[in-house]
Amino acid sequence: MPPSVASGLQATTREFVDPVYGFDSEFVGYSLAAVAMNRSEVDDARSIVEAALAPADPSFVRIELARLRASTKARTESTADLAMILQVLAEECATYPADVVQHALRQWARREVWFPSLAELRDELQRRSKRRRALRECLGYA
Repeated sequence: MPPSVASGLQATTREFVDPVYGFDSEFVGYSLAAVAMNRSEVDDARSIVEAALAPADPSFVRIELARLRASTKARTESTADLAMILQVLAEECATYPADVVQHALRQWARREVWFPSLAELRDELQRRSKRRRALRECLGYA
């Protein structure tokens, strides 16, 4: 990202007290401070962020989902049901960048015993891509 744009970004966080874990903070988004930057640098930053958010190739997603399925426990499904489950999950994953998909699925397999539901997988993918999406939103209104 061009230095003038990077130096103008300001992260916003929300601080709160979690009843179980105590004090915590959460990333909320970015704002772009009024610093000297030219339009071409903002456009370059937008291009970089859009490239970082490019959707994963569907064949790559299918491979990673198969790896996850082999790495976790799951209830027994018929071939047709399993194909449908993997298709639905692949459609969801294919809207996220390849590195986010790979990291989310592999971390899930390391951390969890059971194969994830669509909601669990979506939460993981959204959490891992939150900062990139916030950058896109911030730079879209620069």
